[in-house]
Amino acid sequence: MKNKFLKKAKENPEAAEMCYEKEWHNACASRLYCSVFQAAIAALLHSGITRDKFEHKQVQADFSGELIRDRKVYPAKFKSYLPDMQTVRNRAEYTGDEITGQIAHRWLGKFKRNGRIDKKGNCQMMNFKQKELVDRLFNAVKEKFPEMKFLKVTESPEDPADLWVNITTPMKKEKWS
Repeated sequence: MKNKFLKKAKENPEAAEMCYEKEWHNACASRLYCSVFQAAIAALLHSGITRDKFEHKQVQADFSGELIRDRKVYPAKFKSYLPDMQTVRNRAEYTGDEITGQIAHRWLGKFKRNGRIDKKGNCQMMNFKQKELVDRLFNAVKEKFPEMKFLKVTESPEDPADLWVNITTPMKKEKWS
């Protein structure tokens, strides 16, 4: 089920970008919120938190309480993103107000800087604590092997809770002797 929400979440950033370029700022705000909401559901499922039905307020409470406050999977600054983005989306969809280009631009920028889905629509399931640990590991190994290059971090296909760190290094016989 997580993958179904990720698929939905991946479609929306590109749609939001296209809406912004066409100056459809209300639609841009709506697509951004949907993407973040669906990514939050995927993150909850990834963390073992399930619900029969995903209501907006419950997802916001679970994401903020479980994944930010309790487990510290995401930084505290993410706490207000879902409710703040929902406020903008609700204004765009359910009132006579218009979302300005400035507001759409601000949220699109915030999404690009902090979104868990990159510009190509790839979901980044690695949380900031895991990233911190991977960075520390990489730096420690790089001290011993400076020619090493970091490639990427991916989820293990066997267990999504495990991460694979992919690196490359030129093969020099003397290094391995």
